Amino acid sequence: LGHCNNAENFDRFLRQLYTTTMVEVVNETSIADEETGNTSPIFITEKFANSVHALHIPIVCSSPGTVAYLEKLGFDMFRDIVNTEYDNENNNTLRIHHAIKNNSWLLNDFARVFELWQTNYDRLVKNRSRLRYIISNFTVDNLRFTKDLINTLLSQR
Repeated sequence: LGHCNNAENFDRFLRQLYTTTMVEVVNETSIADEETGNTSPIFITEKFANSVHALHIPIVCSSPGTVAYLEKLGFDMFRDIVNTEYDNENNNTLRIHHAIKNNSWLLNDFARVFELWQTNYDRLVKNRSRLRYIISNFTVDNLRFTKDLINTLLSQR
């Protein structure tokens, strides 16, 4: 416990499953506070990254505003395919219910989804490239942000 190699986990347990899938319901770790039931802050994990890396069309089950946040990060959330109205729902149970119910056809109509997946393959690859860019620049960007934040705070003294 306490140590998890996500890349090894993906290779050993998930890669084969991901090669036969085109759409993924991404159940992020945090949707609501376990104690209070209040909405949790947006928290993106390897679950979304695995989906993007596998070239899946994502249906993201997470805190409200997660789809919009991922779009701000530069990801295509396929709003022309996935009904993402659920992203604005504040009720945690209803949000997840609507995410699945309003997109159930994506999980059941193989022929139509396969055609959409092929047609939108370039968009999926762009998402993967965006993910790789973010990961490779994560440390540099965060160090720059942290340095700028510290300098701003010190200048306000």
